[in-house]
Amino acid sequence: TPFCESSDPFSLQASETGGIWVGDGITDTDSGTFDPTIAQGLSTPPFSITYTLANQCGSTFNTIDLDFTPPPTAAISGDITICPDTAVEENVSILFTGTAPWSFTYAVDNVEIATIENITDNPYEFLVNQIGDITITAINDNYCDGTFNGLATINEFSVPVANISGGGVLCSDQDEVNIDFNIV
Repeated sequence: TPFCESSDPFSLQASETGGIWVGDGITDTDSGTFDPTIAQGLSTPPFSITYTLANQCGSTFNTIDLDFTPPPTAAISGDITICPDTAVEENVSILFTGTAPWSFTYAVDNVEIATIENITDNPYEFLVNQIGDITITAINDNYCDGTFNGLATINEFSVPVANISGGGVLCSDQDEVNIDFNIV
């Protein structure tokens, strides 16, 4: 199982204690503390870690490979404008990186609305039923918390206003009356 490459240091466990841990990223050979940041500075995944257990009769060892995955990303974008008095039901799209399934939380105008989980489609479209700025506030995949960016906006057109002025009485011997139309 891969670990997140941005994981904090963690201790490896063996079924029998008292051995020595060796490999790129091991910062404490007795406790088996592994630091992904140090390991990535020394070599590339997978990282081979060896545990050696010795006693008066000899020694035995076992090697494990630790693999890492980068944190996921999520990018949201879009600009949608709807007519006034129209039910807001618009699809917003998110593009992911990382390993599916993903989960994310989104907000409209900085108010968290929902967390959507177990997403396997990429890009992923979801229905938003509010006018405002839609942002992602959290993203993760099976292994890591990730980073997010972008903005999708659902706007509303202004209602046009028509002003009519002028006019008057039209007599039978007149050809015209002035009427002004002004649409804003």
